[in-house]
Amino acid sequence: MARLMVMLLVWNTAAVMVIGKNIHKVIGHNISEAQVYYRILEKLSITQQFDVDEMVRAAGSSGIKKMKMRSQGTKPFYSTSFADRVSVAGLSDHSHVLRELGSDQIAVVLNGVEFRTSENDYQAQKRAHRKRGRGKTEDVTLPPVPRQVTRSHSVNGQIIELRKWFSAWKKQNRKIRDYRKYFKPLFCYLEGAWTKSKQTDRIKAPFRSKFRSIDASSWGNLADMVRFIDYSGWDAIDYPYEPTHLLKRSRDHKAYVAQWSYGIFCHPIEGDLPLKHLQLVDDLKTRMINGHKTIYAYANSPAARFRFKSQSYLDFLMSHIPGRDGYGRTIRDKPFKQNLYLGNSRWVRLNNANYHRWYRMGSKQGRNIYHRSSSDSNVFMARTTDPSIVEIETQRCLDTSKPNVKNHCEKVKQRWTYAIPLEIVYMTPLQKWNPYNIKYYTGRYFKAPANTITKSINGRLNGRNPKKAFNGVNNVNYYLTPSAFFKKHRFVYVRDRKRKIKRVVASGFYTILPNIPGVGNVRTRFPIIPVHDEDSAVWREINALKEIVINPRKFHSMYYNLNGGLCHLK
Repeated sequence: MARLMVMLLVWNTAAVMVIGKNIHKVIGHNISEAQVYYRILEKLSITQQFDVDEMVRAAGSSGIKKMKMRSQGTKPFYSTSFADRVSVAGLSDHSHVLRELGSDQIAVVLNGVEFRTSENDYQAQKRAHRKRGRGKTEDVTLPPVPRQVTRSHSVNGQIIELRKWFSAWKKQNRKIRDYRKYFKPLFCYLEGAWTKSKQTDRIKAPFRSKFRSIDASSWGNLADMVRFIDYSGWDAIDYPYEPTHLLKRSRDHKAYVAQWSYGIFCHPIEGDLPLKHLQLVDDLKTRMINGHKTIYAYANSPAARFRFKSQSYLDFLMSHIPGRDGYGRTIRDKPFKQNLYLGNSRWVRLNNANYHRWYRMGSKQGRNIYHRSSSDSNVFMARTTDPSIVEIETQRCLDTSKPNVKNHCEKVKQRWTYAIPLEIVYMTPLQKWNPYNIKYYTGRYFKAPANTITKSINGRLNGRNPKKAFNGVNNVNYYLTPSAFFKKHRFVYVRDRKRKIKRVVASGFYTILPNIPGVGNVRTRFPIIPVHDEDSAVWREINALKEIVINPRKFHSMYYNLNGGLCHLK
């Protein structure tokens, strides 16, 4: 593939040099001929970019390639790839920040577009309803605390009762407690699209974060900074590499530069998502780098990766996630008067405004199922009417050589966004449980009244000892959970509404909760991001070999040496 890309670039570069010389000769004599050469240059550039994207699509599917380099060792598998010793895709905890989910820099492929993110400390936010406007987001609703917990008048009684709810959820046993209303799943995903942003435009934050922002004045300035960082080896976490493409406007066919942009959002899943739908992915490299962990120890570590047992169930969940138009939007496609249907259903009309990858199309010969990408098994697509997304135009004509087919052409103009799964996050009652009735100050943490929790006449408060106890909590110092709820965990000191000092721990999101007496550790974040190389021919062959080696009894027929004797191939 690398040789093909080099040959393609050399050929196109040579063509551009020849055409450039010809333009220099004719530009003073015949302006129309110069325009012809200019259009050829445009076409070559657009074609070259598309060819590179197509090669990336053929090499693998949408997914993560690598995360930020953290470690290196004497063996290749000791080095950081899509996972390291402590995480997949750099997923990390910011449990002291309300609604904050951590993720490191990662290199990703999405529908053939290869890009690198900044450090992704993202908020648990969902797309807003279409009535609020395209591209808008809003906070997800945190689950309530069970009444059986809050009606207890003692903090110790509430702790004992809430532990039973966590035990029931961990065991998936509704007979202990019906936990479904209080342990709510979020489907978090990474979304990307080509936008119309100019290089001189100011950069708008693609998604909300408490601490992270793109540290550049414009898209052009960002490109210069990324180029400098890559050339100099400077470590910087707030400069994503987001490529540009040369495209043509549909209305006047003039070339313009399209800017890639990505974001991370979360969709609240309606109802329950039983843990049995999630399957552990045995990444041997991750187990080796973690000291040859057993499969059971690996499953209970933050570095474990998961996938859905049923791909059709993944399609079902994604079909409820809207694109940029938001919830409540419906976009139908009817090419040449043929209805489109969901790929996992025969009669449900396809809503292109929601993410999907399979679809059915009715015809006289029956109903056939198709995939949105010819070779990318992981990408999900959704149409949008957002004018900030680039519009692609084409003209499709029926094949008149076939019998009983009339000459008919149809112009199609569409805008699309793309997405892949990132992680499943379970919200728990801990996010709202406040048995000490500690005051929560809304607003930005560095402005009044939220910043009053750290102010004192004796200096800044940090909660590390009783004398430095916080005067309440805000969205970046979110400590509500009594320290006694866990067996052992880092705690801080906070004053309640009566000015009494309490020992509390962070109440935000955890990958794995600290040990709960009588329950143990509980995982609440499940990374499900696909790996780009997994769909390559080499990876598939290695995965097949891994299954045979790890499960010799199940696949004993695959071995040449059967029952102690040599199996002679006929």
